[in-house]
Amino acid sequence: MGFGSTAWSWLHKLRAAMVRPGRLPLGEAVQIDEGFVGGRRGEKAMVLVATETTDSRVRLAHANNNDAETLERFADANAAPKAEVTTDGHAGYNAKSLGDRPHEAHVQTPAERRERDTLQGVHWTMSHLKRWLLGTHGGAVSGKHLQAYLDEFAFRHNRRKTNGVARIAATRPFRAFPELTA
Repeated sequence: MGFGSTAWSWLHKLRAAMVRPGRLPLGEAVQIDEGFVGGRRGEKAMVLVATETTDSRVRLAHANNNDAETLERFADANAAPKAEVTTDGHAGYNAKSLGDRPHEAHVQTPAERRERDTLQGVHWTMSHLKRWLLGTHGGAVSGKHLQAYLDEFAFRHNRRKTNGVARIAATRPFRAFPELTA
């Protein structure tokens, strides 16, 4: 194991520490959408995005598809049970996938979106994520490790107004980590 593998291993341990177990779900008003990152056409990875409209906290998840079951797992894990959810017109966002959460679906034309984007929070988050992946990692993020990078982005985004000491304190206490493989 050379220096490169040791550094990679430590980076992934730090990324794993950025996900706080038992974290509070996004509350009150939440926007949910999906987007694609990396690769050429047909090789892109799907990312589910949830953004809190009040505090701008985000949650991201790598997903294989956007069917109702996948969206239900994502909503249950990331949105408070009584959160008001705003989505686009995708059929997967329904009473089954969102549960008892109040739901408002918006289908917008590009012209309407330019006037007033009802999902501006998730669209900006997705745009910032793509820019961060390209600018920081040169776009060289494999699908195998994408969730770790999404967790790091969410950690950085949610603490972007926090000083460095508070960011470090947020990763405490470090947990025991399973063996990470390349």
